[in-house]
Amino acid sequence: MVEDKYPAYMRRLRSEGTLIHKGKMYNCHINVQVCATNKAVKYIYKYVYKGSDMTTITIEGEEIQANEILQYMTGRYISPVEACMRLFSFPTQGSSHSVVNLPIHLESMSMVTYRDQATTPQLQNLIRRGDRTKLTALFKLCARYPEGTANLLYKDVPKKYRCDDHTKRWKLYKKYVASLGRLVHVSPQDPERFYLRILLCHRRSPKSFEDIRTVNGVVHETFHDAALAARYLENDREWEECLAEAVSF
Repeated sequence: MVEDKYPAYMRRLRSEGTLIHKGKMYNCHINVQVCATNKAVKYIYKYVYKGSDMTTITIEGEEIQANEILQYMTGRYISPVEACMRLFSFPTQGSSHSVVNLPIHLESMSMVTYRDQATTPQLQNLIRRGDRTKLTALFKLCARYPEGTANLLYKDVPKKYRCDDHTKRWKLYKKYVASLGRLVHVSPQDPERFYLRILLCHRRSPKSFEDIRTVNGVVHETFHDAALAARYLENDREWEECLAEAVSF
C-alpha cells in the first residue's frame, strides 16, 4: 500500500533470462483475470468504466489548511471514454442548439405562479398577463401574418422567431440563433391537453383554440373529437360502419 492507501501492484519476480512469449507486444503490464461467470464479466466492465471512488469531506472544528491544487490532482478522475475523446481531440462538451420549451394549456387555463405575500393588485395583474403565453402568442402571430406562417408548426416557431419575455410576442430573429422547439410532455391522464398536443404536432398555422378544433369546416366540441375527425386517432367506428353496411344487404 502506498501513501494514499491505494495498492501498488508489482509483477512477480522471474529468473533472469526467462523470455515471456509475446511479452513485449503491448509494451505495458497487463493483468489478466479469468471471467468464469456472466456476473464476473459484468463486474469487470462496470469496474473499468465506473467513476472515481474518492470524495471530499469537511471536518468542522479545527481549521485545516487544505491544498486545493493537490486535492484536485489527487481526486481528478478521467474515464476511459473521456481519455479517448481527449486523445483524438474530440470536444467533450458543448451545445449546438438551444432548446425552447413550448407550453400546452387549454383556453384560459395557463399555469401561473405567485408568492404567498402577493397583494391584490399584483394578483389582478397576474390574471391579466396569465393569458399571454407562447401558445397564445402563436395564435396572434399566425393571425397577423397568415401568408408567412401558412406552413408553420408550433414546434418550428423557435427556429425563426424568439419570444419576448416582456411582451410575450414572437419576433423574427435579427441575428440567427440555432434553436429547437420542444412541446412539453402531457400525460394521457389529462385527455384534453393530450389531444391538444397531438393536434398541435400536425396543425399548421393555428389561429385560435377554436381553429384547432375545426376539421373540414366543422367545429368540434372537444379536442378528442377533432383528433378523431382528423384521423390522428383510431377507434372502432370503421368496423361498426362495416358491420352495419353488411347487415343492410
